[in-house]
Amino acid sequence: MTKKEYLEAALKEGGMTGRIYASVKELKHAQGTNSGAVLRGKDKPTRSKSKKYYKDEEDRSMLRHKPYDMETTYNVVIAAATEEKAEEVLEGFLKAVGRGYYDDGGNWVAVEPEETDWVDEDDSVMKAKVAVQVAVICRYGLYIDTEAGAMPEETDISFGE
Repeated sequence: MTKKEYLEAALKEGGMTGRIYASVKELKHAQGTNSGAVLRGKDKPTRSKSKKYYKDEEDRSMLRHKPYDMETTYNVVIAAATEEKAEEVLEGFLKAVGRGYYDDGGNWVAVEPEETDWVDEDDSVMKAKVAVQVAVICRYGLYIDTEAGAMPEETDISFGE
């Protein structure tokens, strides 16, 4: 499951019944009042020197190298006809999003809502009466797994004679 799919699922579980848009262009033309969006903001890679040894399912020694710690910011938008409905969906989303999830590779992705920004129909790109924007940061790592201590079979090492 991608980070975006996870956030969309949390929106639906939190009470979003309308369409969830994927771009600002689509959002500007949105007609429904109970709709939302998950928009990717920015990525922030930070060098990491993390290395760990582990055993895989076949009992092989493996080395996991993490060249980058990643932070991806998403802007989650919730639009509703009333402030009460927007707040209800927001609270449902925050409950559903939890602390994070394990991605398809079995790696932990921390999901942290940072702040909310409430806007009325005059300030919003949407046609809804009330909208709330939630900045959500996903923190995860990029990993490279290699077999530890493996040398090609044709390698010939001699230690003095």
